[in-house]
Amino acid sequence: TTERLALTILKAQKNMDVSPTTVDSKNGDVPKTSRTTIPIRADYSIQFVATSEIECVVTKNKNAYLVLNNGSDVKTHYRMLDLEDLLPICDFYRIHESSIVRLSSIGEISYLGDHNYQVTLKSGLNLRVSRSRYAELLARLGASK
Repeated sequence: TTERLALTILKAQKNMDVSPTTVDSKNGDVPKTSRTTIPIRADYSIQFVATSEIECVVTKNKNAYLVLNNGSDVKTHYRMLDLEDLLPICDFYRIHESSIVRLSSIGEISYLGDHNYQVTLKSGLNLRVSRSRYAELLARLGASK
């Protein structure tokens, strides 16, 4: 029923741990927040996944999956754009249309030829890097081109 859904949403909002981050002083934006947990809707419940447990986000068959540090993956109902906004910007970067990675999880960047690159995570997972995002990825990692 509508009342039960409203109650569940209220409980979820209370359980979400939101911490403030810096303010963009150049254009006077309102302080942005970064979540320390992401609410994941299941059939009859809401699961809270700590952002510290997330290694990367990948899309499979038009669904976004959180890949956790323990190797398991969790299906979400979020769009990649929503997850990009929810995850802490200082820890995660969208390297491709279909993947977002935790920067500290990157073990290696490989050149595949013809301006194509691949990221290998410390867990061994290989993900493609978009040509347009490669330079920014290097900058975020503190590496030079």
